[in-house]
Amino acid sequence: MVGVLLQVNGLLRVHELCNAVSPEGTFEGGFRTDFGPAKQHIELQEVNFTGTPHVTDDGFFFIPDEASKYVGEPSDEMDEAWEALIGDRGILLSHQEAIDAWGPQHEQFWNQGSGGYYADFEMLHMLHCVNQIRKLFAPERYPMVLNNRLRVHRDHCLNSLREHIMCKGDLTPLPTKWTPGIQHNYIEANRPHICRNFQKLREFATNRKKGVLAVQPDFEQKKGLLPGR
Repeated sequence: MVGVLLQVNGLLRVHELCNAVSPEGTFEGGFRTDFGPAKQHIELQEVNFTGTPHVTDDGFFFIPDEASKYVGEPSDEMDEAWEALIGDRGILLSHQEAIDAWGPQHEQFWNQGSGGYYADFEMLHMLHCVNQIRKLFAPERYPMVLNNRLRVHRDHCLNSLREHIMCKGDLTPLPTKWTPGIQHNYIEANRPHICRNFQKLREFATNRKKGVLAVQPDFEQKKGLLPGR
């Protein structure tokens, strides 16, 4: 009888540990570092990724139509698709939100030009970086002078993407399959992933930018923080 009770107690303990909420938060409920007001808009969904290259029998690689909205030969339609993802990026935080997000050092993040505590959501910043790198491969459409600032921006984006990928640690197993056109196995990356619903978070970001949830700028405050003021 004692043994049975110990087993039951052990199972209950395992159940408690599995259901305990980490002080750092959860993917579904929001992490400690996520923007507080956005957490209630987090919703999980299964998304089947797209974009695995297809290979013809004679070895020609191509991206199928379902993924070509954002990649391929640049066009006005592609630029519009990217703008729909990353437009209206920056938002203003209230004073309390700034304290909650950045702690005692929040004062240094006051943006006089924006009239408030300006912030960009990491997911939109990462998409901006991907879009900037995309444009570097098409200089005939997006002419840029590769000066010091652009080189550093490029390297910043690449390093940010590296850190973001390593931080998330996606463990979805990706198989390979025999591909006759190249006579060896090739990655099959079109696999299901559990994701946060991007559209819901995108709508929240837009609402915080220019909707009823937007924090209004105040150009009269914090002038004393500017150098020479």
